[in-house]
Amino acid sequence: MDVARWSRALLASVLTLGVALAAVPGLPDAPRPGPLPGAWLIWANDTFDGEIGETPDDLRTNAFAGGVRLGRILLAADYSILTDRGFIDAHRGRSDELTTTAGVLLIDDRLRDGWSARLAAGVGARWSGDLGGEGIQNGWHRQIGEDTIEVPYEEGDPVGLGWGEGAWLQTGGLPRVPLLAGGQLGIEAHAAGLVTGAGEIQASAGVRLVLLGRDGWVHVGVVRDWRGGDPATATAARVAEEESGNAIEYGVGAGALGLAFAVNLDHGYGSGALSFATGRRPAVAGPAQLAEVEGGLGLYAGYALGWQYRWRPGLIGRLIGGRCAALVDYRYGRVAPAGWEDNHLVARQGLVGIEVAAAPPRDGFQLVPFVYVAGGVRQEAVTAVGDRPRYGDQDAVAPVVQGGLGLRIAAGRLPRAGGEAPRYALSFTYDGWLPLRDAGLIEDPDERYLLPALALGARISALVRW
Repeated sequence: MDVARWSRALLASVLTLGVALAAVPGLPDAPRPGPLPGAWLIWANDTFDGEIGETPDDLRTNAFAGGVRLGRILLAADYSILTDRGFIDAHRGRSDELTTTAGVLLIDDRLRDGWSARLAAGVGARWSGDLGGEGIQNGWHRQIGEDTIEVPYEEGDPVGLGWGEGAWLQTGGLPRVPLLAGGQLGIEAHAAGLVTGAGEIQASAGVRLVLLGRDGWVHVGVVRDWRGGDPATATAARVAEEESGNAIEYGVGAGALGLAFAVNLDHGYGSGALSFATGRRPAVAGPAQLAEVEGGLGLYAGYALGWQYRWRPGLIGRLIGGRCAALVDYRYGRVAPAGWEDNHLVARQGLVGIEVAAAPPRDGFQLVPFVYVAGGVRQEAVTAVGDRPRYGDQDAVAPVVQGGLGLRIAAGRLPRAGGEAPRYALSFTYDGWLPLRDAGLIEDPDERYLLPALALGARISALVRW
């Protein structure tokens, strides 16, 4: 490895700074490492945070964002639901925000010899007040049996804004690694900011380590968010105060699908985002690897989400005619057990294992039964979610064994060299997990958690050239 070249690249990345999780609302931040796609949609919510940070269903509790790239022209928008439920002081309020922006790419993010760069700037506008967020939020709460949030709306004046953002991705001089079919390591830096006509300032900068394929990625990084000036409402000011500070962020993706998380280290709040992108351009140069990687977003019974990567490395990929795959699986979620007033049971679980399918992937329509077995670690935590919780906060961790069976439905051609189109599939699963120990509640040891259970699930996945 060229140490001098890598040192210069690292220094440039640190000085440029950067990160990812759409930390400045309304700007055309890419939902994935590397070049901006042609179009993207993002749904961000504090319940998508991987159950790592606190999720009080407050502050920037829900947001929808998207963007379009038309040559060098960028258009983007963000619709956020902001609430202040009075957890910190006596103030209670609500204000929705709609931010729209337009701009131009001053430096295009085409790949060069081991690096790519982007610089964009433009103008926009922001509206604050009653934009329908209360109906969206409380309608969803009624559907899932949660309490509605009744706080008064605050109105703000429309404002214009100016913005800028830039990114640097360095892969030259960094090695490929065997994990995930020889993915390319990289360092990505990103910085973005806006200033409104009323003097509100929002900015974000950081750096992250990425593992890239031609159409898939894994990343982890750090970010610093700044908020200052004069937000349009008192609720927006409270949100700005809590969003400021340092955070860690991480994410995964394959094909059009992505899942990203961030946890604010100063205030403890977590958030997450599901993304969909089309018109994608590869983040690494050169031909794709022959190995195929499949990443999928899952929704499981009991209000749980997760992400799974499957790939066929070496001997595993050759077993029984290519029907075996290694898997890495992370899922998280929460339930409200019967009789647990104002308490939730939160689960986090990481697994590695082996899947055996009835047939290897091939062109055309397929109905493929499969089974899998995996082992890992499961944590369950009892958390308070209301004013009068029956139990105090507590948690326990145990080794866990999980197995399941399912049916994968796929159609279309497999990805080929020279083409970036993934093949998507829909899977239905029936999973069972067995923690190797259970735990009792401090207040009532006879009330147990970390128990075996079964659950139905569904997962959409993308088979990509890595």
